[in-house]
Amino acid sequence: MKNLYYIITAAIIFTSCGKKKDTKIKLDNDKTFVEKEINIEDLSYQLSFDGIKSEGDYDEVVATYASNRFGDPKKAMSMDGLSEYAKIDNHEKINHKDEITLSIWYKPISFKGSGNNPLIAKYYSKNEAPFFQYFIGVTGNEYTKYQGSIKFALSIDGKYQYVQTKNNTLKPNQWYNITASYDGVSMKLYVNGQIVTNRAVVGKLDIYNSDLFIGKTLDSKVNTPGTYDNFMIFNRALNKQEVLELSL
Repeated sequence: MKNLYYIITAAIIFTSCGKKKDTKIKLDNDKTFVEKEINIEDLSYQLSFDGIKSEGDYDEVVATYASNRFGDPKKAMSMDGLSEYAKIDNHEKINHKDEITLSIWYKPISFKGSGNNPLIAKYYSKNEAPFFQYFIGVTGNEYTKYQGSIKFALSIDGKYQYVQTKNNTLKPNQWYNITASYDGVSMKLYVNGQIVTNRAVVGKLDIYNSDLFIGKTLDSKVNTPGTYDNFMIFNRALNKQEVLELSL
């Protein structure tokens, strides 16, 4: 039977304070989960992938419902690496000039890929430097080099800047919280709440008139397989404790 595809719209958060995010923690020795409320300010955009079919007005998701990291059915979205993706229309809530944090849950499958498969990609207008307004990408575990690595890239003062993790940071069929931030002086990349790489870069973030894609390139030549959940953008760089809270 062919996969069922759903067109889903994303949640846009229009206020900038008092943001709340629910998560769940698995208790020892059983399958009971406890709701935990996390308060993190300055959330500007969220796509929850939680099975609600009308979360907002800007966006579309073409993918297959999947279980989230807690085993709850239809609370995440699986993308096949061929034609499935999410697209967020360009608007002010996904564009930030001074600081930014990007966060997503991702469970890769075993794949080769292109060597730089996009998870989150807001592109420059041309296929040349600086390439992206912002970008988080992964390398498939079967690729010829940099296997299982994560790259975080930004356009800062018109220049392409990036950090990249070590090989085998990601392994197939495991959930990871990937969070990347920039505070005007430093790019930081976290995996499961722990900082894995950083780099000092001083400047202003560039803003381009482009849509935001999850799981695909602008020209649809590369799609990224795996399961995706709870994508968020904040209009500031979160601190270590806040990033840790996102990873629970």
